[in-house]
Amino acid sequence: MVQPKPLDTASEAAESTQNQPEKGTGNPVHAQQRALADQLAQARAVFGEYDLVTRLPSRHQFLKDFPDRDALAQAGPLMLVTLSTAGHYNQLLRVLGHDAADHFVIECAERLIALLSDQCSRAYHVSVMSFAFCLPADGSPSPEALAAAIQKAFEATVTCRDLPVNAGIGIGVLETSRRAFDPAEALRAVMTAAQASRMQSDTAMRWYDRDTDEAFKRSFMLLTDLRHALHDDPAQLSLHYQPKMDLASGRITSAEALMRWQHPRLGAISPGEFIPLAEATALIQPLTQFVMEHAVAALSRWQEGGLSLNLSANISPANLNETDFIDHLLDRLHRGAVARGTFELEFTEGVLNDNQHQMLARLERLVDEGIEIAIDDFGSGYSNLSYLADLPATTLKIDQSFVRPMDEDPQKQRLVQSIIGLGKSFDYRLVAEGIETDASLRSLTAWGCDTGQGYFIARPMPEQAFMDWVGAR
Repeated sequence: MVQPKPLDTASEAAESTQNQPEKGTGNPVHAQQRALADQLAQARAVFGEYDLVTRLPSRHQFLKDFPDRDALAQAGPLMLVTLSTAGHYNQLLRVLGHDAADHFVIECAERLIALLSDQCSRAYHVSVMSFAFCLPADGSPSPEALAAAIQKAFEATVTCRDLPVNAGIGIGVLETSRRAFDPAEALRAVMTAAQASRMQSDTAMRWYDRDTDEAFKRSFMLLTDLRHALHDDPAQLSLHYQPKMDLASGRITSAEALMRWQHPRLGAISPGEFIPLAEATALIQPLTQFVMEHAVAALSRWQEGGLSLNLSANISPANLNETDFIDHLLDRLHRGAVARGTFELEFTEGVLNDNQHQMLARLERLVDEGIEIAIDDFGSGYSNLSYLADLPATTLKIDQSFVRPMDEDPQKQRLVQSIIGLGKSFDYRLVAEGIETDASLRSLTAWGCDTGQGYFIARPMPEQAFMDWVGAR
């Protein structure tokens, strides 16, 4: 292994600037600016070769050592190991400070270097949480064998100020022999493979593939375009309303507000695609604000026009973490003169995963203010049954993944019946999502489900079409 040289950056930078030829006289301010620019350029040249924390060669040095596709192809497959996530690193900084965060990165770098054979290239510290190196061109050790060894080495936590920290690594590999990428693009491509490997648990590493890369690019593009839509072109966004039927009487008693995005180039973007992206970023805040503003305004118009319907809307648990979310919502409801008990918020079961006491207190405040609470997608993930007793909710929504196939699946039928019975034992109102056949509607009615929602009843529709549809019934 090639070890990084010790740095005397201050003296090198000073010496390099002293050796510069004098600039011509002129405006003193401009001369100072030129001198400062020269100093910064020289400092970047010195600092850029090696990472100041691990003293490993940096991304800039990687690009010097592998200046073109041919040089990279001769070195062998490119492997990149990424530690945890940027958010996790920032959390380390906030909780433990810079020294502990640096210790975490150094300890991880040392574990990695200890595993690399002499046939591997030296390791490069290519970003705060990522290290890259080239494997032997002869395939010994194989990428799979080395990845398994790295995975095993990182099973043990790193101790930072007496706290165990999990590295949560991802490992990506890129075949370089085809010369498909220049070195800078190769680093980006192998990073996508490393990020993808962190999302799967069945293997220690992930080879780069173009489909995954394109999916990452599309996700980034959608986030960028969604940010633009929210701030500069909100006409791209709208709410559609799906009716909910009281199964005993056949009357439409409520609706659910559902987000829609008409992209100017790509057309309709599925909420199942862009909402999870927003939930993983700060965009979920303005997106939810858009939903709350338009849903409350619609409900206010309905009540003012004599339409007696309730309305529900989905929000993310992240919204409940916002200190001013409830105040803003209550202000909207008050300004819209919305009647108590007619607006409902739908949460998934994960609402209590973090800071349970605080979340319960905020949910209870919503209930005290006359806002109904529903548990959405019940049974679709890990269902902690204690939530049924703990949450101040009144409605349980049976996930559509159980309802849609139940006509042909007796096990799904028994499962839906069990959920209805369980919910009734806790005095919940039961709503079945995903009703697509008359047989499903009849079965759910016979089993005592309170409310139905799905394409068999009606598809989601824009507000005016929804009001016309309700008025025609």
